[in-house]
Amino acid sequence: MLAAFLAGELEEYDCKTCADELQPMRGCTEDALRPVLVFEDKTELTRCPVRSITPDLWHVARAYRYKEAGLFPASGGWLEQSATLLEAFDLLDREIASYAPKKR
Repeated sequence: MLAAFLAGELEEYDCKTCADELQPMRGCTEDALRPVLVFEDKTELTRCPVRSITPDLWHVARAYRYKEAGLFPASGGWLEQSATLLEAFDLLDREIASYAPKKR
């Protein structure tokens, strides 16, 4: 979900611009009557996808955006960053790439 948001796939679910009348349909405060999203494996999401991203994941997203700009959370280069953070960055890179248009 976080990768989809970072890849720009969930821009329409930006809480800052979501109209009040859309919030019940998107499951912003409680489950929507119908699925908001249905995934390829038939999993249904009845809450706003942005609401399913935990605060810790938002911190990872922020660090990822800084990484994309050449800045890291810990001083120094790659070797100074935590292994967990680097694994999260690798995972996000792969997931975001999956949203890129396929070349034919």
